[in-house]
Amino acid sequence: MQLKNLACLFILGRLAFALDFTTVPIPGTNSIQTSLMNTFPTGTYTPNNGVGAPFSISTAPGKCGPASNAPCNYYDGFGFTGSGQSITLNVSVANPTDIYTLMNAYKPVVGQQLATITFMGTGGASQTFALVAGENIRDYHVGVWANTLNNGIPGVNAANAFTCTVPTSCQDDSGAASAGTYLIDEQHFTLGSMFAGQTLTQIILTDTYNGSSPILLGLTIGAPGLPAITSGGVVPIDSPINTISSGAWISIYGNNLADTTATWTGNFPTSLGGTSVTVDGKQAYLWYVSPTQINLQVPEDSNTGTVDVVVTTAEGSSTSTATLATYSPSFSLFSSKYPAAIVVTPGSPGNSGQGYDLIGPSGAFSFPSRPVNPGETLILFGVGFGPTSPAVQPGQLFSGAASCVTMPLFSIGGIPATVEFAGIVEAGLFQFNIVVPNAPAGDQVLAASIAGVATPTGVYITLQ
Repeated sequence: MQLKNLACLFILGRLAFALDFTTVPIPGTNSIQTSLMNTFPTGTYTPNNGVGAPFSISTAPGKCGPASNAPCNYYDGFGFTGSGQSITLNVSVANPTDIYTLMNAYKPVVGQQLATITFMGTGGASQTFALVAGENIRDYHVGVWANTLNNGIPGVNAANAFTCTVPTSCQDDSGAASAGTYLIDEQHFTLGSMFAGQTLTQIILTDTYNGSSPILLGLTIGAPGLPAITSGGVVPIDSPINTISSGAWISIYGNNLADTTATWTGNFPTSLGGTSVTVDGKQAYLWYVSPTQINLQVPEDSNTGTVDVVVTTAEGSSTSTATLATYSPSFSLFSSKYPAAIVVTPGSPGNSGQGYDLIGPSGAFSFPSRPVNPGETLILFGVGFGPTSPAVQPGQLFSGAASCVTMPLFSIGGIPATVEFAGIVEAGLFQFNIVVPNAPAGDQVLAASIAGVATPTGVYITLQ
């Protein structure tokens, strides 16, 4: 019997991130359609620059301002002698992480700080960024003044959000077909940790330099949304079946399941990266959390049937259900089709140690693999194969061999395989040593069952 610590190899995570967006109305003093660039899109506009934040741009035909009494949709009320003036936008967004603006300037001098933008929150949270010509803000007319974005201001990334050229793709602010290329830029401000657990209440834009005022066209706030578990998204690791068991490693899939990506650094934490999970009202042990996936060990529970699974973050909670059963067997996989499988190999000459060949079709993976031969002892891994002797409690380190109380049955290509060992070798991780039967060469169906409960279908072992 050969045992190998491979838990870290088979309990993996995938990364992603999702924000909820809140668009903020701009108390405009002008209409972008009539005063700046009358072919800029209106409605919900998301720049195609990889940042991914939507903006709400209102339709404002006609002239605007007190004399014309028309709606406006951008702020340029600082004029050319507005140094020291500011505009304050009152908002209320919990746990903000990112701010996005559409902003350009009039005739900015390269390297000159034109303005500041300050974000104020509850609990004394405050963060201010400089707007510097040629770094994160520039003129809207190419070839006139500062037409670069060098992104030299920490915490700010600026990118072009809209470009048009007169007369081929847009009209300029006068509606005439005069020559020129016009730009609108997006700034992405990354808020610091001081806003975690706080509410953003004010955004203050202040002019700091006479003659080159900022032009604010749009503003959006990004914050992690409420967690949401995908329907049927509570499953054993590498399994599509919505049935779990006590002590098994399982995955939860969804959105906003965590504000960050984290892997445990201690022993079986019940809170990781600000996320916690309960199964049937009991705290689960977290291995890995990310916005779209959580890997955890199910706590000890003698109940069976439908149970609640609750994910809780700083933003709130999401509840789903799963079937809790004594057995929820599934294999650990290299891919959707092939299991994590190895064969022990002798040590090299002069080396008494042992090696391992990874089993699968040759060239199928990013690592070397080979088919298995009939008669070789194949080592497989899985979760959810039920009670062991001695019992291994969830939430505790374990290293050794705890045999299954009920021996699982294995077959390859429909031919029964001899089971030499079946049991837990790491916390929640089962290992199976089986002798490969004399099945035909090629991909053959791998199947296992325990107490009448079968592993998911569609898993294959490749034979020589």
